[in-house]
Amino acid sequence: MIKPNFKLCILAAGRGTRNKSIAGLHKCLLPISNKPVISHILDNFDKNIKIVIALGHKTNQIKSYLEKIHADRDITYVNVENFEGQGSGPGLSLLACKEHLNQPFIFTAADTVIRMDEKFINFHENWIGSAKVLADDAYRYCLIKTKKDKIFDSFYYGCGIDSDIFTGIAGVYDYSNFWTSLKNSYHINGEHQVINGFDNLSNVKILNMDWHDTGNEESYTKAKEIFPNNLAIEKDNEAIYIDNDYVVKYFSNEEKSTNRIKRAYELSGLSPKIYKINNNMFCYNFINGKRLTDIQNEEILKYFFTDYNKHFRSKLDSFNKDQFDENCNLMYRKKTYDRIKTLIGSPIDNIEYINGTKVEKIESILNRINWNKINTLAIPSRYHGDLQPENILIDDNNKFYYIDWRESFGNSIDVGDAYYDLGKLYHALLISNELILSGNYDVDIKDKNNARISFSIKNNLNALLKYFKIYCEREGYIFKHVKLIGVLNYINIACLYSNFEDGRYCNFLFLLGKKMLTELLNESEGLYD
Repeated sequence: MIKPNFKLCILAAGRGTRNKSIAGLHKCLLPISNKPVISHILDNFDKNIKIVIALGHKTNQIKSYLEKIHADRDITYVNVENFEGQGSGPGLSLLACKEHLNQPFIFTAADTVIRMDEKFINFHENWIGSAKVLADDAYRYCLIKTKKDKIFDSFYYGCGIDSDIFTGIAGVYDYSNFWTSLKNSYHINGEHQVINGFDNLSNVKILNMDWHDTGNEESYTKAKEIFPNNLAIEKDNEAIYIDNDYVVKYFSNEEKSTNRIKRAYELSGLSPKIYKINNNMFCYNFINGKRLTDIQNEEILKYFFTDYNKHFRSKLDSFNKDQFDENCNLMYRKKTYDRIKTLIGSPIDNIEYINGTKVEKIESILNRINWNKINTLAIPSRYHGDLQPENILIDDNNKFYYIDWRESFGNSIDVGDAYYDLGKLYHALLISNELILSGNYDVDIKDKNNARISFSIKNNLNALLKYFKIYCEREGYIFKHVKLIGVLNYINIACLYSNFEDGRYCNFLFLLGKKMLTELLNESEGLYD
């Protein structure tokens, strides 16, 4: 085994104000190809290499993540007191790590991804990482002047055609000279930069890299086009990762994370064992198996309803009727009206015909619903809360696991409406997240009054839908009511995807919900009156 001759330093102290894509999440934890940026950085380096990480903003969020998910790494954490304001910057963060880096080392910014054919093991000369950017983007970065034979000359700021830029990654072999220069360096734009450390180094080699910036929202979006997150449709307040054999969930809302942890105990034996990482994160071990959405075996598809009925549809011994009614009101009527506020009267709401179906504005459609009847039909029950085929796993022993459960039904973590689960399942059998992420849907707004929508349905989910209807009829559930709860879901989740694909999916869900709800209500005016 080759023994590494250097350490790795990751500079993760700054706030990262240029990229706020996911609320409350540090820039080094933004997901790229279903893993946080910092994990992509670590994956480029052999596990025998010792790591030093400079922390400042959201120290606990980063440290707790790495201590759980990358417990197999030798990591030293350094707290940087002045991580923002005058005199702060990556140079100061690097100097704070000096006592741990009195040997050759590589340092890197925490908001960058490089793609490498081989892991870094050793190096024996000074080098800086470079990449080319278009002239329009050059102003964002520190640029590089070169001598012949790819030898570094100097850094500068400005613009240029096909500029070579500094990627924020560098290898320092002559570390004593580097530290002397960095300590005595001047500030640039009020910040202590790392580039001054190279002032007294000679023959610094330039390494061209397949490099992707995640430090600002525009470049982050471009990076995701190359490394897409395809586990779930993205939201701006949640994230999911598969990292080092763990599944990790992040919620900007601490209460959501806390309640999901509590609910894991309610679902004991049905969900994987979970571990709290911090107030906004938890994880569980990755389960080797298949998702129900990928199952083609019709016997397993049929058996799913037997398993679900056994574990979720047993009668509750006791519950508070008034609280249950209030929670139904919160989950159905109040949530729907609250969620549609941003869409009321919008151009998408003013469309009068969807695939030829005449529709009213959303408020008029919702006012036709008998909301009291929804409460009357509700069945107090144990519940999952997001019963989608992507959230149901089958292991090699044909055991079902129910993942990504909802944190509460209204204000209750233990009592929900059976129809809510059933409606969620109906919703997801028609609209598959997997197919949406693959682009298998369309919204065509002909003019301000007309729109056409279309989508694909997976063959196996179409078969599951047939068995679902049989199950509902056998167990005495009103299938038309199941459909209504499912369709309401399209309407009240639409606004959650206003930033996904520039709002295109939001428009699709909203139009689909209006069309289907109009047709349901026309079939049964006033909802079963």
